[in-house]
Amino acid sequence: MSEETTEDLFRRYGEAYRWLATVTAMVGAISMVLSSTIVNVAFPNIMGEFGIGQDRAQWISTGFLAAMTVFMLVNSWVQSVLGQRRSYILVLALFIAGAVLGGTAQTTEVLILGRIIQGACAGIVQPLAMTTVYQVFPENRRGLAMGIFGLGVVVAPAIGPYVGGVTIEELSWRFVFFLPLPFCIVGILAACTFLPHKKIANTLPPFDWIGFALLCAAISLCLFVLANGQREGWRSDQIAAFGSLATLAAVSFVIWEWRCAKLPLLRMDLLLVPEFTSAIAVAFVFGAAIYGSTYLVPIFVQTVLHFPPAHAGLLLMPGGALLAVIFPMSGWLADSIPPRVLLVSGFVFMAIGSAQMGGADVNTTFSALVGYTLVQRFGLGLIHPTLNATGLRTLPQESVSAGAGMLNFFRQLGGAGGVLATVIAYESGLAIFADAYTITQTPSNWATAGYLNELHAMLGSTGLDTGAASEIALHHLGQAVLGEALTQGFSSGFWLLAEIGLIALIPAWIMGRRASA
Repeated sequence: MSEETTEDLFRRYGEAYRWLATVTAMVGAISMVLSSTIVNVAFPNIMGEFGIGQDRAQWISTGFLAAMTVFMLVNSWVQSVLGQRRSYILVLALFIAGAVLGGTAQTTEVLILGRIIQGACAGIVQPLAMTTVYQVFPENRRGLAMGIFGLGVVVAPAIGPYVGGVTIEELSWRFVFFLPLPFCIVGILAACTFLPHKKIANTLPPFDWIGFALLCAAISLCLFVLANGQREGWRSDQIAAFGSLATLAAVSFVIWEWRCAKLPLLRMDLLLVPEFTSAIAVAFVFGAAIYGSTYLVPIFVQTVLHFPPAHAGLLLMPGGALLAVIFPMSGWLADSIPPRVLLVSGFVFMAIGSAQMGGADVNTTFSALVGYTLVQRFGLGLIHPTLNATGLRTLPQESVSAGAGMLNFFRQLGGAGGVLATVIAYESGLAIFADAYTITQTPSNWATAGYLNELHAMLGSTGLDTGAASEIALHHLGQAVLGEALTQGFSSGFWLLAEIGLIALIPAWIMGRRASA
């Protein structure tokens, strides 16, 4: 196959090529975004089928996010070796393989492996897609093009969870893994025609493999410690050993990137700019909030409120639609009013929405839950475009590209950390409240005694003997205690998101003040 440049494709298709390339890039990116969110509604079903708890199930999400985070840094190297067309096709094909592996998995290990493969592919495709759109539009039209591209990427996760929920109810959770595949197939077919093509490089370009290995080790070990600390004990020898290794790998990575790497994956020297470091913190918290809440909400409404999967997906749909509206609006506002106003307001709304979810219980209505998610999503919608528009203003022009890569990296890393943090908060809250409620269930507790007597009398009126009625009443009491403990566990996770939102006000103010100046 001969080389085919962007100029060659313009000569063949004319001005229409800009939108042909954009649609090609968009369908691949949509498949990745769908996969990152649509699986969340399936978690209760997956945990039930494999008999696992939150500590194992969260790896389905964090494995995807962690792999996506580190493989974003490999994107440029892969393109330089294979070219855009071949990279795009190969990665989408691998993504399909990961989906098939996850959808047909008979063990959680295989399922997690499939998600890690999908995450690695997502880390390469999303920057590649944005690069493609950037190449085919002149500077004065890139804003419109990226807006349309971003709109498609935002709308997909808005409707994806609902479609996934309906699929689970009508078919099985396994089919959720296959829903993004039509987009992959369309992307592969379109790429064969509309993406530029070059010969495979005869020699491999340089790449910071040492830094990449250290980064993978640091993130993997850190996630392992966070995922297992609650179960094994934070002071256990195993957690201490892996924590030490994670710290060593992280410190080694920073030193290597700062002092030794000729082509560093991350420009650590940019962290010496306080305002940019604040932007990094804002990006991290944003990722933690949006991915942490997207993970927690569907599980909460299915586990505690006993909503079907379709309703769990429907709950997230209005928030996704709101983001599609708010994103372009807040981007425009960021050019008109001080960015710190948008950033601080965004985190306040995000914290309020999370706190409202933290106060939800079995008596909370569906419409109220929708309202809480809308408040939170409104806040996040104010933050993200403002961060992108103003986070790089304090860097010199030659460092903007490296800075943008770091913002994306830490946003995705925050997503993985956010999921884990909410799970830790949930497990801790569940354990504390389960013990506390269980201890109080004694004959001297008038509320417990009244509850049991009422149940016993009601069951006795049906003709059950005393022994059977007592056994069933105690079972119902146990379920009630467990339900309340579960509610408080999820509440702990949502309150954690609210707290980190308020803490983020400090870096948001620092970043926004300098950007405004």
